[in-house]
Amino acid sequence: MSDLIKSMRIAAVIIGAILGAGFLSGKEIYQFIYKQNSVFAIIKVFLCYFIVIAFFLINDVEKYSLIYKYLTPLFFLGNLITTCGMLSAGDALAESVFNKQFKIPLCSIFLLIASYRILCGGISKVKSVNLFLVPIIILTIIFVVYIPNEKSLNLSPILNVQKTLSYCGLNLLLIIPMLALTCKGESIKVKISASLIAAFVISLLILLICSVINCMDSDLKSSSLPLLAFLYKKRHLYYIYTFILGLGIFTSLLGTFYPIFSIFTNNRQGKIFRVLLCIVCFFISRIGFNNIVVKIYPVVGVAGVVIILAFFIESIVFRLLKPKSTLGQPKYTK
Repeated sequence: MSDLIKSMRIAAVIIGAILGAGFLSGKEIYQFIYKQNSVFAIIKVFLCYFIVIAFFLINDVEKYSLIYKYLTPLFFLGNLITTCGMLSAGDALAESVFNKQFKIPLCSIFLLIASYRILCGGISKVKSVNLFLVPIIILTIIFVVYIPNEKSLNLSPILNVQKTLSYCGLNLLLIIPMLALTCKGESIKVKISASLIAAFVISLLILLICSVINCMDSDLKSSSLPLLAFLYKKRHLYYIYTFILGLGIFTSLLGTFYPIFSIFTNNRQGKIFRVLLCIVCFFISRIGFNNIVVKIYPVVGVAGVVIILAFFIESIVFRLLKPKSTLGQPKYTK
């Protein structure tokens, strides 16, 4: 397998984990990026994503970082929250399409069953599914959401560094465990290429979606699923994008659920714990998608910025104290 294909498979997993309901519906982008200068905001996002993803892929912090093991419960909680967010997003999507609230949330149940089957196949199965689905999602955003609709870049001087970093921290914190699982044994060239591809694609999609949100009425912007509300009158585009949004929810669910799902082995006892984990996620997801995005995600985003900075500081201090060692060599000792 060529280095480019390897990089694309890794990048697809990273992108797929980020392309959830909050992203594809425009809710996250409205919450964190809207009203800022579009160009400068996207440059900040690109740099943050590239630097942080490359850092975690190259340095293998799961194995060599002292603080990683102490933060494992926090990563577990973050991935659990996002998993529940994706399940609740599936139900919100179904309710939006059929204009009714279902007594039995069939969509989240289906997502749990489908993700369970794929995740049992390991990280290679997740890579294959994402490499197939992510390009479809990207092309749909371009040809369904962006090209046929009004668009406008916000070129005002307004910048909100805290909000932008919080948004990056939110997504990056939640994919750190997945980053540690996707690149084992790969070369630095493959890891850097994967980081560059993922950062570029995510930044480009944010710019495209943000340019459409800038043209929306205020009531559409503040809705639970802004882009779907925007496309509602264009029925053929609405149903196409509804399907794509569902795929995005699924790829994000795979990326955030796998790190906590893979804690339990595939033996009989492990399967029981995996089923129990699915049940717990289902009941927590009843909080509702809008509540999770508006109330919980910003807190997770700030925590993500702090934790990522802690990893960088740890790396710098370790290199200063032991200049002949690196994070890719013998393990830390107490």
